[in-house]
Amino acid sequence: MILIYGLASALVANRTLEELRMGSNAIGLEGFRAFGRSLQQNTTLTGLYVRSNGIGDEGVQAFAECALRALRHLGLQQPWLQL
Repeated sequence: MILIYGLASALVANRTLEELRMGSNAIGLEGFRAFGRSLQQNTTLTGLYVRSNGIGDEGVQAFAECALRALRHLGLQQPWLQL
C-alpha cells in the first residue's frame, strides 16, 4: 500500500506520463482515493486503467468526486462493472 501512496504522490508532480495501467494490483478503496486526490493537481495524465483492483462502487464514487474531469479515458472493468 505504501507503494500506491508513493505513486499517487508522484502523480502530483508528473508532467510527462499520459497513461497509467494499474490493473490487478490490489489498489483498493483507500489507494484509489489517493489517486483521485493526486489527479486533481495533475494536468498531464489523460488515461487511467485500474481494472480488477477491488475498488467497488464506493471507490468509483469517491474517485469521480475527486478527479474524473481530469481524464479522457478511465478503465474500471470488473465482472460486475462496465463503464
